[in-house]
Amino acid sequence: MEGLFGFVLAGLALAGSPGPATLSLAATGAAFGARGGLVYAAGITSGMAFVIAITASGMVGVLMALPGVAPVVTVAAAGYFLYLAYRIATAPPLSEASERDEQPSFAAGALLSLVNPKGYAAMAALFSGFVLLREPPMRWRRRRC
Repeated sequence: MEGLFGFVLAGLALAGSPGPATLSLAATGAAFGARGGLVYAAGITSGMAFVIAITASGMVGVLMALPGVAPVVTVAAAGYFLYLAYRIATAPPLSEASERDEQPSFAAGALLSLVNPKGYAAMAALFSGFVLLREPPMRWRRRRC
């Protein structure tokens, strides 16, 4: 468990790094104010929790079965992050909207997290890059009477 602090720190950095969810949340806050974005932020957070569960459960199984996969996942995630950084850096500036649409909903935030490849790439890099338990967890044993 000595790697827990680094794991949490890396998780916070990856979750807060620029991506579709982070940028859309910033745009929602700019368009509708901080209160207007709270429901959307809750949806993004809930969706991300589901992405974490999906990634963690799948990655743990794959990495336990094929330990050589971890470097491949890390390189793929790094490549995606470079691609994402390029797309953000070369994106045209946002123009002023003549009309304001409806505030994004909780469901819109949750769905954005579920289809966001950056979330999966970030969590795959996170779970493949840290070892929190050096030994397999103890299995429950039946008590003999």
